[in-house]
Amino acid sequence: MMSSKVKSPARGNKWILFFIVWIILCAVILQSLLQDSSHLITASFTFIVGMFVPVLIYLRFTRQTFKDALAWRVLNTENTLLTIVMSIAVVPMMFLAMYLLSFVFRWQSIELANERTATYAIWIPWLTGVLYPSIFEELMYRGVILNEYHGHKHGVSIAKTAIISGVFFGLKHMNLHQAIYAALVGILLAYMMYYTRSVIAPILSHALINATFVLSEQVAILRNFTNGLIDGSASHLLILVGISLAMIPVLLICLKKLKAYYIKTASLHEPEPDVSDSKDAVVIKPKVLTWAFWAAVILLVALTALNDLG
Repeated sequence: MMSSKVKSPARGNKWILFFIVWIILCAVILQSLLQDSSHLITASFTFIVGMFVPVLIYLRFTRQTFKDALAWRVLNTENTLLTIVMSIAVVPMMFLAMYLLSFVFRWQSIELANERTATYAIWIPWLTGVLYPSIFEELMYRGVILNEYHGHKHGVSIAKTAIISGVFFGLKHMNLHQAIYAALVGILLAYMMYYTRSVIAPILSHALINATFVLSEQVAILRNFTNGLIDGSASHLLILVGISLAMIPVLLICLKKLKAYYIKTASLHEPEPDVSDSKDAVVIKPKVLTWAFWAAVILLVALTALNDLG
């Protein structure tokens, strides 16, 4: 499965399928051996063993360094501020999407966030719900995917790469309520990584977004507002709609500035052209929708359906 030494979407599909199978196996082990363990232990096992270890296996088998393959680069001050502002801007839109989707699907993510913060020590949700997912999910769903699908001669456009990243990221939540808006956020995070050339940007953004779920339970005024939304308060909804509309231009302006940074610094990062390539060489269109891609999608859709119907 891992025989190809050249980065490509086809190879990336196989690695994504490997990640999903690995995560499922870890879930089985968790249910069999660690079912009665504390939330901290089960979450640590899920993210570190279930998500970080397969990324390390990927780096080992593909003989790539952590820094180069996953774009682990420090953000400059401007891009850090833009990332923070974008993350704050997208939060009310996420809550609005969650509210609208709750008419079709159960408002699961908020209920789970409330349960976590109400049951465990105050610092545990910040580790298991903010730090763990922001680092380990971004390394897998942005770092590995962008490395395999884009940025080399066998890759596809950033638009296709971002959509693939968003689809797998959304489906990995294994419930339809989260899958839809998480996929959209995943696409945005992919573009943030692309424009900044650093996985730190989506990690920071992911952490800030997830932090709002923790704060929505730990801070009284936010908890009351969230509960008002869940209870169907019209005034709360109007406030949320107004804030969301106001944040749209903020988000677009920040994204435009990140794109301008990418264009401005392109000459410093673009690889040298391969002089061995003839202008008459046949261009081979990369294959994206391979058997591994569909196997991964079908597996995640099946698990999502079982989870929602179970």
